[in-house]
Amino acid sequence: MNRLRRKSSAQHHKRQGASEREERDIADIFISYSHTSKKHMLIFRKHLEGLLFRKATIWCDQDIPRGEKWEINLQAALNKADAALILVTPDYLASEWCRRELAQITLMHIKKRMKKVFWVQVAPAGWRGTELDSFQSWKFNVNQALTEIREANLRERTIVKICEDVALAMETVVRSLDSSFAFVRDVIMDHSIEKGLVIDSPISEQGIFMTVCRGRRGNEDVAIKVLKPMPIKALSDEFSDHADGRMHLTNQCFIKVLDHFIVGSRQDRYRVIVEEFVPTDAIRVDQYLKTQAFSVGEVAILLRRAAEAFKQFHDVAELKKRKKSYGLLTPQHVYYDRRGHKLLIPAIGVSNFLWHTIGWDRLALWQEDSQNAAMFVAPEQVSRKTPSTSDNERVSHKTDQYMLGQLAFLMLEGRLPFDVRSPGDVQACKEQFWKNARNTAKKQWPETHQALATIIFKMLRRDPSERWNDFDEIIYRLMTMEDDNRALAKMSYLGLKPGHFRLKDNQRFFRLFYDEFFKQVPTAKHKFKRLDQQPQKLMDAMVAVLNFHAGNEPTSLSNIVRSHLKYGITEKELTAFQESFQKILERELPRELPLRLEISHAWGKLFSSVTEYFKEELQRAERMTREGKQRQYDR
Repeated sequence: MNRLRRKSSAQHHKRQGASEREERDIADIFISYSHTSKKHMLIFRKHLEGLLFRKATIWCDQDIPRGEKWEINLQAALNKADAALILVTPDYLASEWCRRELAQITLMHIKKRMKKVFWVQVAPAGWRGTELDSFQSWKFNVNQALTEIREANLRERTIVKICEDVALAMETVVRSLDSSFAFVRDVIMDHSIEKGLVIDSPISEQGIFMTVCRGRRGNEDVAIKVLKPMPIKALSDEFSDHADGRMHLTNQCFIKVLDHFIVGSRQDRYRVIVEEFVPTDAIRVDQYLKTQAFSVGEVAILLRRAAEAFKQFHDVAELKKRKKSYGLLTPQHVYYDRRGHKLLIPAIGVSNFLWHTIGWDRLALWQEDSQNAAMFVAPEQVSRKTPSTSDNERVSHKTDQYMLGQLAFLMLEGRLPFDVRSPGDVQACKEQFWKNARNTAKKQWPETHQALATIIFKMLRRDPSERWNDFDEIIYRLMTMEDDNRALAKMSYLGLKPGHFRLKDNQRFFRLFYDEFFKQVPTAKHKFKRLDQQPQKLMDAMVAVLNFHAGNEPTSLSNIVRSHLKYGITEKELTAFQESFQKILERELPRELPLRLEISHAWGKLFSSVTEYFKEELQRAERMTREGKQRQYDR
């Protein structure tokens, strides 16, 4: 689809007083309507042309030149459209041609060839069950068509309100057509030296309200985000206070805000946010779940670490006496850091901010995936009041409990508990979920891991007063939990029952292990000065192994690893160590022992993470040694 490109001159006041020509892309909006609605089409077109002056072309079939083939021209205009406005009436839905247009618009949106689809019920029409079910409309218009508004002035104001929302949503489309790299570079050009910023490359995944590039600040990788002007200018100062508060968040689960500042002239002001760059091996939670699953033990750890982050968030907000924003914790905003084994949550988000200042229902109209946003709304955020005037009164820290509980459910099930086919189904599905949340789980974890299920489902209670008192209570309960492998390994270490096999103080087991280990790697024997003391040392080290959690530096093994690296341990020896332990364990576990195979598997999983940690530290030490030698050589 070739978009209509227009160039316009714009003065950019820089310190040098120079001016440049700005290239701007013009978006295309296609109006789909029945000719019986021509009067309304002309009204909508007039308002949109004024609101999107020089930002978008508003096309209808009246633009087809006389003498031209109307069908070819109409199809060409639809093919290149960035957005569509559909004026719905009974005549529209009964028209063969209009339904063909509607089917093509739906297909273009599914294939992401069309960025936005808006529809307005001009006259009462039976639209449910049609393609319109796939697109969100204005709630007041769904319940009352324009022709049902008897008072002319109120009807006109309603049309203006709809056009204003369309124009605001199209602003994001227009800006997404710009070259993000050139845009960010031009915006911060005068501040790059002062702030020590270097822009490296654009980021393919752009935010709805931000243009994002990758860059550097000193030696650290950063994400440089330029906020598109706030839809409501009065919100800018409030957002500044919002950003200041988030600068104090230091928990490892937050993508930290390193700096934020305003650039530009009075006419064109932009806010720039500099954040930590998300690690390259981190992946969005929703993307991760498309190919892999989280174990129950992984979810318990991830949930606890995220709860610790939210505790700090609320503590800081209380300490700084700042307004708080809650909710909107969706998989699109949360990353899974596989190396650090933690969730990464943006410390600041424009969507989160606007969610509470203008209302989630209005925000959803501007977002690409409004249905998903509606699915994550907490019960207390849904009421008869207008969300924009009541959200801050209804939500509390318990709203974030609910959001985190939904995310945990998603990670365990690989899905949300709703099978939603249209935005209108969301509320009905959520009502069913709130009646009995446990019944919506299709997997076995609520039965096999009842402690974790109790924690999560209490976070998901409909009534906030029935949820946990605070995040301290959630963290405490999660800390007392063990994942399956660790629990089984600890039971076998201490002995399942009196008289059963147990590793603690089992001198024979550890002597057999060292015999096997030295058989596999005889060269390792000279690294152990007092062989008679090794079994006892290894028994003591087992406690550190049982309590080891990767990505939580310093770990229970940090000191042990450092001491072993002095002896020049190799990756081959580390592999032999694990294989020897596993071999002797499988041989020594009594055949009649309950859960014999499960215990062996549990130790194997624990030792895999331990040896992987040893190898990473070994590689890091070798790398530092090489770099040190290179610096010495360079001198």
